[in-house]
Amino acid sequence: MIGMWKAFDELDQSGWVKQGRQPKMIAVQAAGCAPVVRAYREGEQTCKMWQHAATFASGLRVPKPYGDAIILDILRASGGVALALSDEEILASILDWTRN
Repeated sequence: MIGMWKAFDELDQSGWVKQGRQPKMIAVQAAGCAPVVRAYREGEQTCKMWQHAATFASGLRVPKPYGDAIILDILRASGGVALALSDEEILASILDWTRN
């Protein structure tokens, strides 16, 4: 998310996109490991370590993300949202994606 936000800012600065047209950023985490979602909802500036992280989505099992304060700032600055999905919802979305 940090890299995408920086890239959109650079596109804006270079005149390739309309000024102020940054997209709303969306953070999606597994419900069994959602430190960004929790911190965002609670208005925190940083994430607390997620205890007993559990999800089959190993790439989403990050109990304390590096750059968490920056991620939270980006979500708020963009008017974005942070969502926690169950493993069942994640699996259903993967299966749906493979059908298309």
